[in-house]
Amino acid sequence: MVTFFNINNQKGGLKINPLIIQLEKIFKKDFKKPAVVSLAIVDEKTSQKLNWKYRRKKKAADILTFVYKERGAAGEIILCYGKVKERAKREGEIVLKTAIRLVVHGLFHILGYTHEKNKSALKMEKKEQAALKKIKYTPLEVRRGE
Repeated sequence: MVTFFNINNQKGGLKINPLIIQLEKIFKKDFKKPAVVSLAIVDEKTSQKLNWKYRRKKKAADILTFVYKERGAAGEIILCYGKVKERAKREGEIVLKTAIRLVVHGLFHILGYTHEKNKSALKMEKKEQAALKKIKYTPLEVRRGE
């Protein structure tokens, strides 16, 4: 079972909470023990600072995922709203779908999947696609383009 905790939406423009409830249901069997995932949506300056601090990269990242070994805390997913918005535009997708796709990607990293080798990357991608097919978007979410 996975529970999202502390959904911090600094930018306020991303109406992600209803879809998070769906993700909790979709991923409940993947987490062997009850686990908490923290989700934050930050600005580019904050993302850039975190990316430098933890990865020594000077630019903002669309997603940063941290895996924790502490009891009950599985990990943290940090989305950069500006970068997610840029990626969505580049890929011809609404921002909300891009954000959810990245959250799913982060969840699989927290579960231990990687994309360092071709075989594990293909396995991770297949699982991501299966999870994404289960998400139901309301017409309002799609129309609003968030």
